[in-house]
Amino acid sequence: MARCKKYGEENCPSLYYCTGDGNATADGRKMQKYCYYCLSTARTKKIGHSAMWSGATPKWCPLGRS
Repeated sequence: MARCKKYGEENCPSLYYCTGDGNATADGRKMQKYCYYCLSTARTKKIGHSAMWSGATPKWCPLGRS
C-alpha cells in the first residue's frame, strides 16, 4: 500500500500538516491544528489527526494507491 508520509523518504507534494491556528482552506473553512490535509482535490480534505492517522493513503486519493 502506498503511503502519504514515509519516514526518511520524500513526502507527497499535496500533503499538508497544519501546525498553527487560523489557517484556512480554499473554500474558507478553518483547518484544525495538528491535522493532515490533502490539497490535491478541488476541495481540501482532512486526512486525519496526527495522533490517530496511520500514514496510509486514503482510498479516495487522486494520486492513486500504488
